Amino acid sequence: MEKRVTLAVILCVVFAGAWMFVSDFIFPHPPAPPPVAAEATQKPAAKTESEPAPTPEAPVPAAKEAPRVLTHEAIHGETEERTTVDTNEFRAVFSNLGASLRSLRLKKWTRNAGQRKDDPDAWIELIREVEPKRPSMVFLDPISPDDLRSVLWKAEPEQVTGGVHRLSYVFTSGAGLTYTKTFEVADDRQDVSMHVEVTNPDDAALAGKDRKFTIVGPSGIYPEGAELNFPMSGVFGFEDPRGTLTFAKFALADVVKVPDFSHKAGEDRLQWAAVLNKYFAAIIGPVDPSLPGPKLSSLDSRRLSDEKVEGKLSPDSPLVQFDAGLSYLATIPAVGKSIAFDVMLYAGPRKKDVLDVPRYQRFLPIVDAVSGSFCGLEFVVLPLSKGLVFVLQLLHMVTGNWGIAIILLTALVKVSLFPLTSKQMVAMNRQQTLMAKYKPELDRIREKYKNNKQKQSEETLKFYKEKGLNLFPLGGCLPLLVTMPVFMGLFYIFNSTIELRQAGFVGWINDLAKPDELIAFAHPITILPCLTFRGLNLLPIVMGAIWFWQQKMQPKPADPQMAQQQQMMAFMPIMMTFVLYGYASGLSLYWITNSALGIVEQKVIRAKFIPKPT
Repeated sequence: MEKRVTLAVILCVVFAGAWMFVSDFIFPHPPAPPPVAAEATQKPAAKTESEPAPTPEAPVPAAKEAPRVLTHEAIHGETEERTTVDTNEFRAVFSNLGASLRSLRLKKWTRNAGQRKDDPDAWIELIREVEPKRPSMVFLDPISPDDLRSVLWKAEPEQVTGGVHRLSYVFTSGAGLTYTKTFEVADDRQDVSMHVEVTNPDDAALAGKDRKFTIVGPSGIYPEGAELNFPMSGVFGFEDPRGTLTFAKFALADVVKVPDFSHKAGEDRLQWAAVLNKYFAAIIGPVDPSLPGPKLSSLDSRRLSDEKVEGKLSPDSPLVQFDAGLSYLATIPAVGKSIAFDVMLYAGPRKKDVLDVPRYQRFLPIVDAVSGSFCGLEFVVLPLSKGLVFVLQLLHMVTGNWGIAIILLTALVKVSLFPLTSKQMVAMNRQQTLMAKYKPELDRIREKYKNNKQKQSEETLKFYKEKGLNLFPLGGCLPLLVTMPVFMGLFYIFNSTIELRQAGFVGWINDLAKPDELIAFAHPITILPCLTFRGLNLLPIVMGAIWFWQQKMQPKPADPQMAQQQQMMAFMPIMMTFVLYGYASGLSLYWITNSALGIVEQKVIRAKFIPKPT
């Protein structure tokens, strides 16, 4: 008998444990050591080289060449000049210091709910100057005598033609190559394109030599969701030799114990490299991916102190930022000739209707780049979440309120599962009635064979079969199992679906994708490393109380095994209150509605489907 009890308890623990998939966000697994092996890279001609890709953080120069006589005039800037470009989609700030992108604010998205969209200070600064020495959209030449990201380039006057803004920068030390960068920003597009020309003015000794150039795109982005344990992610998009597009993601779990993490891409043709946060992305890739492009690329991460970034981070939780870069192996041209590189940087929402246009279609996989793990069930969660989003959007069109839409969705799920739930409750009631009826006989078996556990289990099993009793009465876990897929789908929606960002409900609940925070604490209260209270979140507490009440309403079973199962399930409301305390209030609203409807459902089923005891 004890074996049967143990097995039933273990199964319930397994089922209940599935709910803890969110612990992947709170207790990330130790990462595997980052790869350090050199990657083979091909240049556009046919020659193959094998060497590690340089990282944007610290390009390592080759051995010093003999000083060359200055044969052409050095070109550089005298002072830093910043240029602001406004389009319909964003405001970008460029600088001749490193010929770089220093800031990019999205005009249609504010940092917090309730802020005015016409207030520039409220716009999300998706790309910002986190560290002066690590700007975005910089061009690196490891052999150059100058660090091209920290020198002053000569800025040409801005040109605007047909809604396209052009900014050009030139630099040469007089003892090397000449670099020309031209940024283009169109009023009706969501990207910044960059054309780079490398010219050999007069050095015949350099002509024909291979050199690896690196273009660093986004150097970290706005840490939306970082205070909720949704860190930055880095993503690669590849086209393999068969032409299939795949992508690989690297998140906090890959770098949590590695201060400087770097991942090198392989031989597949790189389509893009991206840095993601909860809802937005900054993606760099060739303007025309069909042309010979980068074969090596790298994603690099670094830790920043909390004082350098925005966000409500605990004092001891470092924020991980990713750099996304492309590396090209090219041949230095002959004297008077140039080579060119064309890349583009998409900066905007991870939104299907924005990316599903010819210019950005290859970036579509980032829409479904899951932040965190779903215990290998992504193949179920992703399709289910798409269906839930579709239904929620329909309900929102009718009600005009996302919170009411969630309540109606929960009611629809309850109604659709009512036949299964009622059948399960009737079966549980029958099991409990039979167990109460046969309890004296079962007690006699336990007493008779109390010194022979194997014989006791054999006789109990035989008795169960004779009387038609259920060997594994897991009915108490069934409601949890049938509602878990919907919960997981909603968890993914609030984790990455931008349509629900800043979706309001009532009163103080103005963002269902964040904790409701009725009262904000002046100073966060940390109970455990994974449990910090930043305010009084009312919805998770109400959720736990109603769920606990629902559990208490269930009749106490006569069978000790079922009683143990019920006692174990009684801890679920308390556990989930702590688990969901710092997560989206929409999830708590879903579970409050689910539990409240469950109480009504139990009363209806007992009144209509379960016979009264005689």
